[in-house]
Amino acid sequence: MKSWPLITAVLVTVIVLIISLLEPAWLESWATERNLANRLQPPLSAGHLLGTDGLGRDVLARLLLGARHTFGIAAAATLIAASLGIAAGVLAAIGPALLRSAVGRIIDLTIAFPSLVLAVAMVAALGRGQLTLALALGLFNWPVFARVTAAETRGVLAQQYVTAARAFGVSPWRIVTAHVLPVIAPTLAVVVAFQFATLLISTAGLSFLGLGPGLGVPEWGAMLAEARAEMNQAPWLMLGPAIAIAWTVLLMNALGERVARRSRVAGNELL
Repeated sequence: MKSWPLITAVLVTVIVLIISLLEPAWLESWATERNLANRLQPPLSAGHLLGTDGLGRDVLARLLLGARHTFGIAAAATLIAASLGIAAGVLAAIGPALLRSAVGRIIDLTIAFPSLVLAVAMVAALGRGQLTLALALGLFNWPVFARVTAAETRGVLAQQYVTAARAFGVSPWRIVTAHVLPVIAPTLAVVVAFQFATLLISTAGLSFLGLGPGLGVPEWGAMLAEARAEMNQAPWLMLGPAIAIAWTVLLMNALGERVARRSRVAGNELL
């Protein structure tokens, strides 16, 4: 019974994403159609559950449509970071001594610089856009995956069955794909969940600063920036995107904790 709140939250989020990805005609119309005569309507107004923004656009429709942009950027950044980090972590664990040392120094050097500052510099150099923002966040957040992968891989490589596989002449890459990655997959899933939440906050934060998608794109961070301009007249405009961001972050953290708990239980049963 304790799982029902989490399952319900996941189902609600999935439904929102499906609606956002399908992008029905009515959603696009409500999210982009301007009506200055109907601007700054409060929540529960006629035809507008969450009210309207400064240009008369429906806030709920923009939140639903914005889920695609915010989730898409965070997911792409997480995929880039995970791909680079897992590959680097495996190399740091099974590669030659010189390669392991080089990868370790690169990880330390990347961690030494604030990832958000580097992301801002990259977006400023390449220009704003969803792909640029995803690349900027992904390219500077991979060391977390690399460190976890390297540590977990070394632990698996120390197991007796891996030593036996080596004795029978199994190649290192075969050992990684057949024995290491399946074992460390639950741990990596936990890291993915937590990093997705972190990168979603970073996505919204940079969009809030004007470094996200183009003008008018209903991204949650950009919606917060637009709501700031109307804070004195319509403070409720901040609530929608803020709650959406908080909801997603809390959900991903809860999923990560649930996967970690199940992994610990499974490990104890094996022992």
